[in-house]
Amino acid sequence: MQSGQINLSRRTDRGRLASKESALDKLINGLNGPNKVSTVEKTSYDWDKYKQEKGIEEDVEQYTKNGYLTKQDFLSRVDHRQFEMERAERERERTKRDREAAHAKRGK
Repeated sequence: MQSGQINLSRRTDRGRLASKESALDKLINGLNGPNKVSTVEKTSYDWDKYKQEKGIEEDVEQYTKNGYLTKQDFLSRVDHRQFEMERAERERERTKRDREAAHAKRGK
């Protein structure tokens, strides 16, 4: 019976030991310091803080929106202009082919 009691007490000691280890792990994890922050996260935080301190959040947001719309408008105009230039080139090629075909027909 004593061996049964010894085994029981060992289990209890192990259980206590396990709980002490988890508390110790928690303490060590707490001493490791704060989680590392990436450069992007830090920069974003600093920029947000700066905007708040200077009171320019609304201005920056407005300019950002305007900047985006301005860029989209510019890209749309460039795309349209490029299409017009390509269309004019296709028209020139078509006219040239038609003239050559008509000239070849007369030559026969």
